[in-house]
Amino acid sequence: MQIIRSLSALADGFSPQNSLKRLARIATGVLAFVALSMATAQAQAQDQVPHAPAIWTMADDDSTVYFLGTIHLLKADTPWQSETITDIINEATSLTLELTPQDMASPKMQSLVQSLGFYGPDDQLSNHLPEESYTRLAAAFQKRGIPTQAMDRLKPWMAGLQITVVSAMQAGFMPQFGVDHLLGQIATQREIEIVGLEQPEDQLRLFADLSDEAQAAFIREGLDQIDDLEGYFERLKDAWLTADLDSLNTLMTDGLEENPELADKLLYSRNRNWLPAIEALLDQPGTHLVAVGAGHLVGTQSVIDLLQDKGHQVDRY
Repeated sequence: MQIIRSLSALADGFSPQNSLKRLARIATGVLAFVALSMATAQAQAQDQVPHAPAIWTMADDDSTVYFLGTIHLLKADTPWQSETITDIINEATSLTLELTPQDMASPKMQSLVQSLGFYGPDDQLSNHLPEESYTRLAAAFQKRGIPTQAMDRLKPWMAGLQITVVSAMQAGFMPQFGVDHLLGQIATQREIEIVGLEQPEDQLRLFADLSDEAQAAFIREGLDQIDDLEGYFERLKDAWLTADLDSLNTLMTDGLEENPELADKLLYSRNRNWLPAIEALLDQPGTHLVAVGAGHLVGTQSVIDLLQDKGHQVDRY
């Protein structure tokens, strides 16, 4: 339910909560890459929206930076593009995303997914999961129309991601309607600069470097809650659309408070790592839009919080 270097230090004794929901909210580029490989992108115009996601702004004499939290999988009829957001998009001279569309579509990304997410011909998933977890996962895949043979090539973390993506897409939450994807399309069409805060391997290795035990834990705990994925996405969408920041923060960080080190790896250290690139936007005259996962902009240690702690005036717009 979004991603940096190895988490192997967390593998021993790792006990995740809401695992597949967590995959869906943090595996930004990985989830979008997997989902987009299953779907045909199609941007759609939107009617006037009754509510709108929160926007923040930071400025100096010749630069304005807008911040918009994003949701990576949405339904086709989700009305998020308000007149204000449209104006900002049209005025922007640059767009900053977690990963650029070019990185998402690059042969390197595809190669990394293949090498880090799939077993070679001499190995398979059943060799790395307890029998009970493997049987339950196979049943979940078969229920969603995916044969066991296709599942067997996946490493556990990729299998968890795949079942999340398939479940979300079958509920109508699609990557081609995700905010990041649509903004990337618009920026590409307008030929403005697109900046990436991370590299594809950063996000992939968050899961790929987990031990088999930790990856199996994602599967085991996640399967217990997979039937609520649609409800989770609906609650997340509603909180985001209405700028209910308290609910949004709760949904984004649910379960992470029980493992502060994991929370730091998934969210907070990434926020800190992004600050130099975001602050550098103030050195470039123009209007800049920063669009990152909504969980990075709410709560303590968020990008907004860290910028304010450094003395920047960042206000709701």
